[in-house]
Amino acid sequence: MRKWIILFLLVGVLVRTWYFLYPLGRSSFLTVDEAVYGVQSLKIVQGERPIFYPAQVYTGSFSAYLSAFLFLILGPSAVWLKLVPFIFSLVFIFLNYILAKKVFREEKYALLALVASSFATPFWNNWSSRAGTGYVEASVLGNIIMILAIDLVSRPIQSKATYLRFFLVGILSGLGFWIQPTAIYYILPALLFLLINYRGLLREKSSYLMVLGFLVGDLPVIIYNLTHNSATTRTLFKLPWGMRSALVKLIFEGMPVVVGVRTSNSTKDFFTPAAYVVELVFALSILYFSFWILNQFRRRNNSDGFRLGPEGLIFLTFFSTLALFLVSTPFNQFSIEPRYIFALNSTLPLILSFFLVNLWNRTKPGLILILCVFLVNWVLGLYSANPLSFNDPYRVENLANYLKDDSINYLISDPALGHRVMFYSGLSVLSAVRGGGITEWRFPEMNQEIISIRDADNFTVSYVSLKDSPFEKDFEREIDNFVGRNYQRIVVDEAFVVLKPVRL
Repeated sequence: MRKWIILFLLVGVLVRTWYFLYPLGRSSFLTVDEAVYGVQSLKIVQGERPIFYPAQVYTGSFSAYLSAFLFLILGPSAVWLKLVPFIFSLVFIFLNYILAKKVFREEKYALLALVASSFATPFWNNWSSRAGTGYVEASVLGNIIMILAIDLVSRPIQSKATYLRFFLVGILSGLGFWIQPTAIYYILPALLFLLINYRGLLREKSSYLMVLGFLVGDLPVIIYNLTHNSATTRTLFKLPWGMRSALVKLIFEGMPVVVGVRTSNSTKDFFTPAAYVVELVFALSILYFSFWILNQFRRRNNSDGFRLGPEGLIFLTFFSTLALFLVSTPFNQFSIEPRYIFALNSTLPLILSFFLVNLWNRTKPGLILILCVFLVNWVLGLYSANPLSFNDPYRVENLANYLKDDSINYLISDPALGHRVMFYSGLSVLSAVRGGGITEWRFPEMNQEIISIRDADNFTVSYVSLKDSPFEKDFEREIDNFVGRNYQRIVVDEAFVVLKPVRL
């Protein structure tokens, strides 16, 4: 059995590596948001100590510190920036295997959950090495929280080890909430699971240890909110967009992406016949698992009192993820890019494996046919939703090098280039960003500083945009207002336009 575990873990490593490295020589490799995270990591190396991702006071900078540590040792690189979530994604796969083994207590269930997690979906694969989001990192902590909760219930005798586990549950919950608030999808079910199985938990010192651990793990968020007038709280707690509409969109737009029959930001299946089979199997898996849980719950409570087995924690986590998302999130683009329910990747592989193993006991040919359809859908997804899904089809390294070599230190740029140029130049080139919505306000102090520099000396700041983009014309008009026609128009790599003021 060990060789199969190693084999499927290797599959997971290879799939992740493919998605991780494929864009390296074909595009900028970093999305704009990742470049922002990279800039923050560089600023940490320079001595800054941020708590949150810029202009987003609910996504923690935990991974930026890890990337900054790699930068200190190995030097700044987009590879080291993305290596952090990549490593967490590999740990996540293994933890899904451990979690399944804890829940079902049989190797066959755990092995099939490992297979499902290793192959995964284009949505998960594309996000698994995307820096700056915190979803993978929070999911790793969430899996550990669930594993600890199951261990606590299976070993109810109070001891030093028990108290340590309660403290760890608290610390990881607080840390997870700082990294990415969607960690709440794990925290609340785990807490409910412990309350159900530990009578009088709130009266024992174990609960105080959990609270203390949470305060320790969540200390960055607490400090920030005390000094910034509860900024995180005001950002997170919004009125729902409408449960009925959200539920319909989630079922018909979000879940197809989650189960892997289409890619993000798309309503088109990879292959509709295979999609119907995959969706039906997942629907049957959820129904079968739910009825089995309810039956087990009824039997257990008829004989042992009010208790919930480890499989009940998976049930709680799955449905609480959907419920919390529906009642707390303004539902817009997340219907077709359902990253807010990333936690489903911890439970769906287990639910699927439970159904398929029981199907194997009833009809082996049926299971083989289903696995073949899943494999066909996965291959089509790999082909249709390649690792470039989040990247633009151009590289900016040469642009950054040109600007450095030409001693251009300050830019006004468009949202596609500004932060990428800053990262790839190692902050040798600083940029104010225009017209990018929230992207424009990632580093407001830097924007203001560059505008002040330009106002003090009109010939100090250059303009950079994608060639033939609307920004190019806007920038030409703006620079003409400051220096007249005293500027050069330079095209780099046939893709970028640099408007450089020239003193006569």
